[in-house]
Amino acid sequence: MAEGLREAEEAIGVIFNPAIALATRTAAQSKCDSIKEAPNALAFVCQLFEGSSVAEVRFWCLQTIEELLNHKYEILQEAERSGLRHWLTSLACQATSVIRGQVFLQNKLAQVYAILIRHEYPEQWQAPLTSLLCNLQNGEDVITMFLRILRAVDAEIINPECHRSPADSAVAMRVKDALREQCMGEIASSWYVILHEFHVTNPSLVKECLVSMAAFINWIDVQLVLNDKFVPAFYSLLDQDAFVQEVATCLTESVLKKMEPRPKISLIRNLIHQPTLEAGLSRRTKGRTCSPGDDMSDLVALATLTSAVCRELLVSADKLKNENP
Repeated sequence: MAEGLREAEEAIGVIFNPAIALATRTAAQSKCDSIKEAPNALAFVCQLFEGSSVAEVRFWCLQTIEELLNHKYEILQEAERSGLRHWLTSLACQATSVIRGQVFLQNKLAQVYAILIRHEYPEQWQAPLTSLLCNLQNGEDVITMFLRILRAVDAEIINPECHRSPADSAVAMRVKDALREQCMGEIASSWYVILHEFHVTNPSLVKECLVSMAAFINWIDVQLVLNDKFVPAFYSLLDQDAFVQEVATCLTESVLKKMEPRPKISLIRNLIHQPTLEAGLSRRTKGRTCSPGDDMSDLVALATLTSAVCRELLVSADKLKNENP
């Protein structure tokens, strides 16, 4: 086995090296393809991942697991599936230091984690996210993986843009219903803790948290994030240039939630602090001329939020008018 692992590592190194002759790379690719087709492919690549310190090798291993889940999940034995659940959870919760600072590996791990959730949650895999929640106290590496996994769950399962069939929509509904019932409240609580604890010491972690929140806001219970804790936190962060885009996106997603007109108007009245938005827009436009290369992202995010507020108020007003002509 050790010899096979060494040969596999060498072959992967070759296929990632464009400077090596094409014939050699083709032979190495054949070697890698034979690994993927082997009956013990899953166990082999997990062992290879753990035994290698080469980032490209680890990426290839995760990519191979992704392919197995997408194309051969049905033929995996239950022992293999169970082992993979344990391995991914352990990697995300306890071995995150091995991929620290390697965003492409973190994203690929999160994607694989989400794909297994798509197949198995909640019937076969009851605790993919609660296991992460229980380990957030282990440090910022685990928190980073937790947030990336939430984003991957949205990208791979929930976001309508990834739905290619009615079956995909059914899977998304199954996962959302399970999350609502099992742990959405805990996830929201963890978001607040991250915003509160790290906005000074780790702004990038807070930005990651806000991005994950924005992906979930449009379908979770409105009271989980639009309450006396979160709304002041949003506006406190909105005063800081580092978080304007992400906070504005969260507020925009909140304003766009599908609701009846009266609750929608009430939500906007309670959520939107007009003087703060006006001050933010004014500060970014006063005396400013647009030049090629200017970063207008903050201004665009605030303008998008303002536009959404106006549009939703107008639509709600029209609906009320039609109800009472």
